[in-house]
Amino acid sequence: PFLEGLVLGTQLTTAADLTVPILIENDGNAAALAEHWRGNLAGTMNSAMVVLGTGVGASLFLNGQLYHGSHYVAGEPSFMVTNGLTPIMREQTAAGLSAVATINAMADALGVHEEPIGQHVFQALTDNTSEAAVILGTFTRGVAAMIYNMQTVLDLEKVIIGGGISAQPRVIKEIRDGIEAYQQVTSLSARTIRLPVVEPAKYRNAANLIGAVAPLVVRG
Repeated sequence: PFLEGLVLGTQLTTAADLTVPILIENDGNAAALAEHWRGNLAGTMNSAMVVLGTGVGASLFLNGQLYHGSHYVAGEPSFMVTNGLTPIMREQTAAGLSAVATINAMADALGVHEEPIGQHVFQALTDNTSEAAVILGTFTRGVAAMIYNMQTVLDLEKVIIGGGISAQPRVIKEIRDGIEAYQQVTSLSARTIRLPVVEPAKYRNAANLIGAVAPLVVRG
């Protein structure tokens, strides 16, 4: 919060006594810029990157351009309402969708404590009925619902998944299956809603570093 309202580019330029311009970008947007530049979003006109970490971030490309919104706050799906039919509470939003919290809960259920904990959790996850599998399924269904909601409005060509958990093929498959399940809820949605291609990001956790360079290179 201490950064809110701060013109960080100006502050950095003054503090470092630099004469070159400094561009500031959200880390999720930077990751998406890398993927759109040379990664798995390259060549798309209408697409998105969803980053799964402590929360959920999203970046949109509309008509081939990164979309920032009128107040520069586009791409915060953690605030999305996923169930508007019950009394208004935090539980009816996507605020609880955390890959980090999901991995930690799965680790506790499996009794896994070795580092890197994420890799060991998925090595130990061998079935679809254990407590850990149920925890993962709740998370991936929530992400699938979020992406499906985006798709009903935007009709995207492709959605790529970022964050450390995206390296797990099971996670990507469960998200794809969940999106398809929502599409099939009614015969009309099954006929009407075209599903996007869903795949992991090419650059994984390095995407935001690569994307920090992309605007400077692309703009010349």
